[in-house]
Amino acid sequence: MILLDRLYEAYKELNKNFERNVIYYVGLKHGFFSEFNMLIVAMAYCLKHRIRLEVCADEANFDNVNGWYGFFKEPPFVMVHSDKRLHYRSENWMAGIKRFLLDRDYKLVEIQRIINSYFTHPQYTQDIFGKMRNKVTYRFEKYNISQLGLKGDLQEICRDLVSITWCFNQKTESEILDIIQNLSLPRRYISMHIRCGDKIQEHKNEKISKYFAMIKCKDIRDVYVATDDYSMIEYIKEKYPQYNIYTLEKKTQRGYYQGNFDKMCSNEKRIKLIPFFASIEIINKSEQFIGTFSSNIGMFVGMRNPQIMTGVDYKKWLLW
Repeated sequence: MILLDRLYEAYKELNKNFERNVIYYVGLKHGFFSEFNMLIVAMAYCLKHRIRLEVCADEANFDNVNGWYGFFKEPPFVMVHSDKRLHYRSENWMAGIKRFLLDRDYKLVEIQRIINSYFTHPQYTQDIFGKMRNKVTYRFEKYNISQLGLKGDLQEICRDLVSITWCFNQKTESEILDIIQNLSLPRRYISMHIRCGDKIQEHKNEKISKYFAMIKCKDIRDVYVATDDYSMIEYIKEKYPQYNIYTLEKKTQRGYYQGNFDKMCSNEKRIKLIPFFASIEIINKSEQFIGTFSSNIGMFVGMRNPQIMTGVDYKKWLLW
């Protein structure tokens, strides 16, 4: 804890002294971990390029009343207020050119937008979003932030940044602990995340048999399953009766769709998110986590606790 406190304070001091700044909006329109993961990547990008990261979450789609503080403690970066309408998620400038050519939409204003996404001085989310998500160069980039004692590739840097950012406030932590205690999990267990719902739009669903084939600890018969579709739990219990299955999912749950979540009020969202966060904490304490690197939960676990992560879709962590 002392080391984490030192890193937190060191990051805070270093970040606030950078001359250039960007205001990054977290909670624009995507799922929670899509937003959170990209915030962590933004932290890494800004450190490398010596840009002061200022974050706004005034009308975050995960809590449009309390924003960041609805769930988390004071973060290491600067929190500011900014008009949500000024922000959007840009694409990488190279991807912009490719799309521009494929669409054959040869408009001067579009050419200017692509050029600006490469040269403009960072000010808002869109000015760094495409650059920080370069899916070609991130595999080869190395970070050396000597002031923080951080050195390694993007995944390794993000692991340390998650450790000083993923910190629940007292109310949230208490609610999560109550849920976990009521589940009465054994000391040793395997965890899995099986995403259905609107995820099929981004990546094909993997067969359940692949998850169970990748279990390393053959002596463990207790499995925690996080999913957005309870039919997965029913299927697993029928096909794998030798395992004791634990879950927080409700029997009525049949897929997660971000559009439905966005329509909820702040209190309704909290009721959904607290058990979701409890699942993440359960996963973090498991002996092995089996999931997909192509899901944002898989990306997050691959940053936070890479040693427990096993991917059924890709062998290694990737920037998704």
